[in-house]
Amino acid sequence: MRIIVKLLTISALTCLFAGSSFISLQAQNEGKTENRVFVVYNTGEDQQEFKAYAKQMARLKSFGRVDVCINSPALKSDFEIPPNSCDWHEYASYNRSVASFFPDKKLIPFIPAEFVSKNRQLLLYKAGVIRELGLSAYFRSNEPRFFPKLFLISTPTCVVRE
Repeated sequence: MRIIVKLLTISALTCLFAGSSFISLQAQNEGKTENRVFVVYNTGEDQQEFKAYAKQMARLKSFGRVDVCINSPALKSDFEIPPNSCDWHEYASYNRSVASFFPDKKLIPFIPAEFVSKNRQLLLYKAGVIRELGLSAYFRSNEPRFFPKLFLISTPTCVVRE
């Protein structure tokens, strides 16, 4: 019984001191929100889901700047998944990259136009929501992206190993 009482006392004191240090930290930083930045992202493809998420993040504005990632792909890049591949390819097919939205002219023949178009539409929608809510946006990218085998074969400076 004594051990339980001691543990409860220690827990209560820990909460008390942790809480008071948080309050004092909050009081010291009151009114100084310009140096705080919340960097957040979600992986949702649904527009209404993103809008609800952004509204939740907008509640943080009084504590600092809120940067929301706006470039989740609208579609999985099925065209990049090799036949009989592993789970990693499935996972990586949702990676963000500049080429998913703005492909280099040399990559355009290897990336479906519908994929790029839907990604751009979602990007513009999310940018509009962010602007409407007075938030900031950022573009997160995973590079380098997969290069299709046909691209590598058609590029004379690349060596393709089987």
